[in-house]
Amino acid sequence: VLFHLGYLIFDCPIDLAPDEAHYWQWSRHLAWSYYSKGPLVAWLVRASCEVFGPASDALVGSPALAVRLPAVACHALLLGGWYALAVSTLKSHRAALGLVALALTLPPVIAGAVLMTIDPPFLACWSWAAVGVWRALSARQAALRWWALAAVCSALGVMAKYPMVLLPCAVFGYLLFTRRDALKRPGFWVFASGSALGLAPVLVWNATNEWVTFRHVGTQAEADGVVDQ
Repeated sequence: VLFHLGYLIFDCPIDLAPDEAHYWQWSRHLAWSYYSKGPLVAWLVRASCEVFGPASDALVGSPALAVRLPAVACHALLLGGWYALAVSTLKSHRAALGLVALALTLPPVIAGAVLMTIDPPFLACWSWAAVGVWRALSARQAALRWWALAAVCSALGVMAKYPMVLLPCAVFGYLLFTRRDALKRPGFWVFASGSALGLAPVLVWNATNEWVTFRHVGTQAEADGVVDQ
């Protein structure tokens, strides 16, 4: 985190990328959702600009630093989630640290620490939702609180990037074929309900905006089909 902050403050030659500028513009006009994405990225950028905007102007002469600070925070959360998953599955703190160190050598992982797109919050939410699911399935007691963590992270993740809904679907398939008894308890359904709750602001906004998100996604699918042909 300190390294990335130092880079963004003292040695970052990169102006806002088109996607970053796009989401920054969204953050100036807050809404429950937007035509192509959920609202989380805009909310995070707006909150950061409100709190750190003056400091960003003083340090780098623009809002760019404030726009990117949520990416730094989400990157730290992502690495923490990977560490927690590795400790839980490999039963080794040394192996978990090795995994995080290896991840820090991958350019796409590093890019997500300094560029504020929908991916940093989405991946952070996915990793901690996965931690919640794993801990819930491994816990002998108090499993419901881990399902609740997964539900909150999944709801936020859906508001960052819609593919987040695939995680509860995958967990349901796993439980259906390997641990069907878990489906008879409330935990998984708390998780699934939380994931669905994340879609509520998107659906409410679309209902008052001619379902533009669905038409936009449909247009993209048609365009991809033409390109493939």
